[in-house]
Amino acid sequence: MGALEELERRIKRFEILVELIKESDRRLERRKIETNPNRNLAWSYLILSLVWLVGGPIVLLWIRRYTRGSVSLPVLPYFFLAFVLVSNSLIYILKTEKRKVEPEYYSLLDSFYNPLLSAFKEENFETLLKLADEVYSDPLVREALRFTHEGNPDEIAYSLYLAFLWKSGKKELEKELRALSKKKNLPGLIARLILESENV
Repeated sequence: MGALEELERRIKRFEILVELIKESDRRLERRKIETNPNRNLAWSYLILSLVWLVGGPIVLLWIRRYTRGSVSLPVLPYFFLAFVLVSNSLIYILKTEKRKVEPEYYSLLDSFYNPLLSAFKEENFETLLKLADEVYSDPLVREALRFTHEGNPDEIAYSLYLAFLWKSGKKELEKELRALSKKKNLPGLIARLILESENV
């Protein structure tokens, strides 16, 4: 399989992953609605519990002051009860919270791969420099690459810079590109794309 075909295969794989994640999200959302119809009620319960936690001591102090100490209400059991109420509400809400997934990472990588593919198909290698800057400076792109185990972001940016410099006439970088091309991750793929584009 050529490097360009491998890149196209990776793009297709990410597109499939995005669809799978979206479908999984839809199923989880339906299940959450079916199994947790009282989630809004839990939020109301939590808010009321917090109000009681804050307002309760004020009420107790007012009663003690109004009765001039003739009525003494225990404070410790009150705080224990308020803590239990708030904790139970939080636990229930957290358990019913929608599972966190990162489809934006896959979409972001998809948008990263498409320009990379276009750069080689259309021989618009200025795009390589833009992508290198994006990988080096954009925290979302860097996190996305780590999340999907595509390789070290700094090494990916380095391979993109090398590719741009090679296409700009720096043919003395062939040794570095060949060393990178032996890797199975994204930097290796980028190096192979460059070398194969000129049948080196």
